[in-house]
Amino acid sequence: TTLDANDPRFASPGDMPDKLRQAARETDQPVPETPGQLVRTALLSLAKCYADTIDHLRALGNTITRIHLVGGGGQNRLLNQMTADATGLPVVVGPTEATAIGNLLTQALGGSAESLEGIREVVRASTALTVIEPKG
Repeated sequence: TTLDANDPRFASPGDMPDKLRQAARETDQPVPETPGQLVRTALLSLAKCYADTIDHLRALGNTITRIHLVGGGGQNRLLNQMTADATGLPVVVGPTEATAIGNLLTQALGGSAESLEGIREVVRASTALTVIEPKG
């Protein structure tokens, strides 16, 4: 089961398992019942959304060769692999603390850092990145 991850009902708090089940019923798809089925539905739906977005960006003339997934969401290895598989692109994961690092380095840009590229190099040199390749 894959659902429209951009459906507005998923953006608001509430009983997410019930929202997933309701959306599956409305689209005549198998209704996820178990915790595993619910998680799989959510992750597959996100991966499909990412793939659709990549397709739209390419249709606009953009060349996309990889996806960078930063922040806490990058800790979900299954989502990372599903994203690589759905898009056919490698997914570069990290840094996990992207917001904190970005805030710190933006402040440094006003002080000792010389350029945006310099800041990016500091991040690359000081954090561990993982690359997830599509499995086909």
